[in-house]
Amino acid sequence: MSIECAFFGTLGRDSERKTSKSGKAYVRLNLKVGEGDDGQWVSVMSFDPDAIAVADRLVKGARIQQRAAILPLRSVTFLGG
Repeated sequence: MSIECAFFGTLGRDSERKTSKSGKAYVRLNLKVGEGDDGQWVSVMSFDPDAIAVADRLVKGARIQQRAAILPLRSVTFLGG
């Protein structure tokens, strides 16, 4: 099961190209959705080849739209009291 969503906002910093432990390339984005004090920050990891190809143009202040599927965690373990 997944939830489809779309975010419109402004990048809070330049995108970061990364590589996972398994060797898969991805781009990490920090996106502010909303205006002023009511804005919310969304952290995005994109494995889309098109996003990776244009990562150098995804810079702080750029306005973007990010479509995504939100997937549930398989399991969560809470430690502590």
